[in-house]
Amino acid sequence: MNNIHYESYQEKDKMLLKVLDENGNTTDIEATKKEVHEKHLWHQEVAIFIINNDGKILLQKRSDFYNKNVQSIF
Repeated sequence: MNNIHYESYQEKDKMLLKVLDENGNTTDIEATKKEVHEKHLWHQEVAIFIINNDGKILLQKRSDFYNKNVQSIF
């Protein structure tokens, strides 16, 4: 597992990710996080939701510097 600490979202945008094919299989292609989002390439990502016993969801406030141009598939 990669234990690199990123100081900013700009640094995270430079992080290389494995590009997936339409079936979710890894390919030999790597692209930056920024590239996969700009080109709408499939890639591995994890979202974790923390819900307490009252049904409340813990939310993370995004940085003002977060890339708001990322398009969601939802």
